[in-house]
Amino acid sequence: MICQSAIVTVTILYLIWSVWAIWILSASSKKGKDFVGSVHKLLPDRLMNSRQGPPSEGEKILQMEQQKLAIELAATLKQRKNFEQKLKQLNENGSGSIELNNALNPTINPTFTFKRKSTLAPECTPLKPEEVHYTLVTQVSTERVWMLKHHCKRWKGPISIAAFTNRSIADIHNEITVHDGCDTGQVHIQTVNSDGVEEGEYPVNTLRNLALSVVQTSHVVYLDIDFWQSTNSLEILNFKYVREELADDDRLAIVIPAFQLARQCGGEDLDGECEQRNIQKMPQNKLELGTLVKAHEASPFDPTNRGGHGSTEYGHWFKQRRAQFHDLPCIRSNRYEPYMAFRYCRDFPPFQEQFTGYGKNKMSQIMQMRRNGYIFSQLGDIFVTHYPHSNSKARKMWNKVPKKSGGKHEEENFLRNSKRAQVDRIFVEFKKWLMNNITDLERVHLCADAEDDDKRLWWPLNKNR
Repeated sequence: MICQSAIVTVTILYLIWSVWAIWILSASSKKGKDFVGSVHKLLPDRLMNSRQGPPSEGEKILQMEQQKLAIELAATLKQRKNFEQKLKQLNENGSGSIELNNALNPTINPTFTFKRKSTLAPECTPLKPEEVHYTLVTQVSTERVWMLKHHCKRWKGPISIAAFTNRSIADIHNEITVHDGCDTGQVHIQTVNSDGVEEGEYPVNTLRNLALSVVQTSHVVYLDIDFWQSTNSLEILNFKYVREELADDDRLAIVIPAFQLARQCGGEDLDGECEQRNIQKMPQNKLELGTLVKAHEASPFDPTNRGGHGSTEYGHWFKQRRAQFHDLPCIRSNRYEPYMAFRYCRDFPPFQEQFTGYGKNKMSQIMQMRRNGYIFSQLGDIFVTHYPHSNSKARKMWNKVPKKSGGKHEEENFLRNSKRAQVDRIFVEFKKWLMNNITDLERVHLCADAEDDDKRLWWPLNKNR
């Protein structure tokens, strides 16, 4: 009897233990799946399997990000609503022209309120490969509007343009659609009125964000107007494998190697006959580019600023097959600023609009992308080529070196007279903000032998000047 009672007791205890164990395992499994799912949302399968794994203490990092986003969301909802109302009004009036009014302050007295997210972009929802499509995005000044039709000839998809001009949108459309230019409806144009804006204060990042704001596709290819894409760019980006990779990772940026064409004529006058000679030489495919490189008529872009594009592995790119990815192992300089294809959604770091004119307007955005965990992978066969032209007014302002005045107000006078010092001052504040406010999710680090870019800064004055 005692033996039977013991057996019953043991059986009951075993059943209770089994139920408890199953409940614990189920709860643990669910918790584990939830966490892994969260990490996979941040770092998709392609990267979990073949690249650096998730950051340490990933759950804590995700919680911090959620808290920051919740704080930001309340502040941006009103801004988004106001923007949508303004955009609706512009569309109803048949105008995409915007007046800067007092929004563009001189860089000598900037505000240091930087932005973490593209709050006007759509949510970063999961994508299927067949949902990946592209818009070419660029900005342009009045002097270079003529280049738009050449982009249309090379890119047969949608194009979004923000122009800094006092010309009307209808006038620009008329120019670019005549004589075998852009297709009707291919190009969406918005303008920012250039009247009354100080020389050298070209609002480049305001224009970039404006052009991005109306994009309807999942991805964009961003170029400056004087960089012309190879004619096969859209075809290769639409390869199934490329779209699968982009759909798998919101934070995969495709690097498009940049080259420069040597001037086909001398002097500052590049109009007329000289312009036609340059246009005829602009390469359309890798074969033409290779021929120009061998003849020393083309080269990787801007060898005087190696940090700007020096992280792109040009030698490897010439050996890459069509649509083959090659991940950059590290970044050689904080000044790296490639042209790219990327997902445009709310998590994309915006271009900081305090940067106007020439200098640090694009590299600062790439630094923020790196901090946010983007990887950079150059794609075989596609490229851009810089069209040779004389220096812009903004570049000339950047190159100007004021004389030291000495005395009590030397620093103030130098800042007032040096565009470069003004930009560097903003950059110093941006870098502090980036380190203090953006959680470090970096997956592509600076190379061990990376340049010390801070040595080049003109601000603070007593440090480097």
